[in-house]
Amino acid sequence: MSKYDNFSREELIELLQKQDKELSLKKYGLVWDSEKEPEKVVVDCSKKLPILKSVPEKDIKTNDDDYNIMIEGDNYHALQVLNYTHKEKIDVIYIDPPYNTGNKDFVYNDKFVDKEDGYRHSKWLNFMEKRLELAKELLKDEGVIFISIDDNEQANLKLLCDKIFGENNLVSNLHIETSVIAGPRRVPAMQGSVVKTAEYVLCYTKNGDTKIFKTLLYDYIPGYDTHYSLFFDDQHNRTMSLLDFMKKNSFMKNAFEQANLKINIDNLWKLMTVNQRVRSFIYSDSIASNIFRVSDKVDSIPQEVVNKVKRDSVFVYDEKYFFKENDETVRGLFRYKDRIGITDDYFLSYGERTVRGNLWKGFSSDGGNLAKEGGVDFKSGKKPVRLIKQLIKGVTGNFKRDVIVLDFFAGSGTTAEAVLTLNQEDHVKRHFILCTNNENKIAENVTWPRIKNVMTGIKQDGHKYPNVIKANLKYFKTDFVENSKNTTKTKINLAKECSDMICLKTGRFNQISIKNSSFKIFSNNKNDQYTCIYFDCFDTDIQSFIKKISKLNGKKDVYIFSLTDLVDNSLFKGIADVKLEAIPYKILDLYRRIAKAHIKGSNHD
Repeated sequence: MSKYDNFSREELIELLQKQDKELSLKKYGLVWDSEKEPEKVVVDCSKKLPILKSVPEKDIKTNDDDYNIMIEGDNYHALQVLNYTHKEKIDVIYIDPPYNTGNKDFVYNDKFVDKEDGYRHSKWLNFMEKRLELAKELLKDEGVIFISIDDNEQANLKLLCDKIFGENNLVSNLHIETSVIAGPRRVPAMQGSVVKTAEYVLCYTKNGDTKIFKTLLYDYIPGYDTHYSLFFDDQHNRTMSLLDFMKKNSFMKNAFEQANLKINIDNLWKLMTVNQRVRSFIYSDSIASNIFRVSDKVDSIPQEVVNKVKRDSVFVYDEKYFFKENDETVRGLFRYKDRIGITDDYFLSYGERTVRGNLWKGFSSDGGNLAKEGGVDFKSGKKPVRLIKQLIKGVTGNFKRDVIVLDFFAGSGTTAEAVLTLNQEDHVKRHFILCTNNENKIAENVTWPRIKNVMTGIKQDGHKYPNVIKANLKYFKTDFVENSKNTTKTKINLAKECSDMICLKTGRFNQISIKNSSFKIFSNNKNDQYTCIYFDCFDTDIQSFIKKISKLNGKKDVYIFSLTDLVDNSLFKGIADVKLEAIPYKILDLYRRIAKAHIKGSNHD
């Protein structure tokens, strides 16, 4: 029996038209069954509209800084809300979605998807596609998204992201060394199996600028690069080989003799390994600045510049180093000082280093600390803080403005700790938004407690968490408003329930006490910016509302109930610094557009 036997004629025509459209538009790409079993949380949005409800008892406040955000609920619903509150406001997205291993790590429609499910990959792609489409709309034009994944779905995810973000917006497929071949892994490896030691992080931008790392990351290089063999004696303005310099320098000569090593460049690293004073000497500015590696012949420097340079000497042109030989040949130089510095490895080192590429080695070393990170027990895919820190640091480390980082597969909350720790280290002002469901009580027993541990230092068991970083958190849960066939009723109910969403949008959460049930007013910490929400559909207290906000000094974002997208501007004539928006028009219009794109047979036109 074919799966199409029970389809009506209209359904078959619709399916054929869709497939014909796909084939006419796409000559290459990813095709999967998207209609076999629609996702329940998506279909439900035709009957109910997601909103947010504040959970004050889980808020954390330790200082006067702005709030970080945690949203408990299905991330599909949370992402819809964020498309209203944070459209094009997110700088960095990091997510660690389920890998779809078939080992009870991926739930679809409240059931684990196992390896024998014939639609295993289709279900995962349906699940990811809708969330990534919503996530793309949240990114700033220069925003970056990082997605952790492994071999089970890496190839499919790459094609899916090419479709959503654009193939030209792929930055890299980072290879993360997550383990080494030791212990139990050694047995299959010795038997000839290729043992998995790496996972991946796919990285995409939104605007096609793939030069995303504003702060470079460096890997340590053990040893001494013997190509750096030219020494410039700046006191006498002459060059010599590094070997001749070491033979003439009494400190270096004695150090080689004491180590019973022959003086040559090949033995230099051995000496630096056993003699810390020699290591410090070679790395010192006065020495490292005058050691060079000679490169290729250069013909691009103007002759009048070359003529002014003495033979057998080093000179600088256009912020680069060059060497003019005795026969007046000019060659490029690489300075040793530029090769050394602090690295970003597990063990921070100072020495020779190289800019990191797409191979990120050494994260297997973090595995021993994962159980302790965050002070919570979470054994299913916990990512090291160092990894997420370095991803975020690389793209935001030099920012002078506020930064927002989103993780809508929050898991144990590693991204929150990474953001807070980075802020402490480099003083860039970042804030996080985390989204997680409460499956197996992960939100209440893992994610939120971890954030509390870091922000307050007080663990649930009464013990202290060692690295306290004072910060603030606002906690929300997703909730719903019925999407009634009576459009007016839906608008009224949504307007009454959207206050918390609007507060999240404006970032103002301090409610001003008002003896009136028709409106609410919220301020920021300085009380110089206000969010004013009027949700009475009968306008019984509109004059009281206008009178109240006219007395507020500062910027006023005013949200007023309207059955259309229009607000009567004349009501606020003469009141300074007022910005008006009709509610709930923008919210409802957004949800209808999402439903039309994601729900088969949606009548939200």
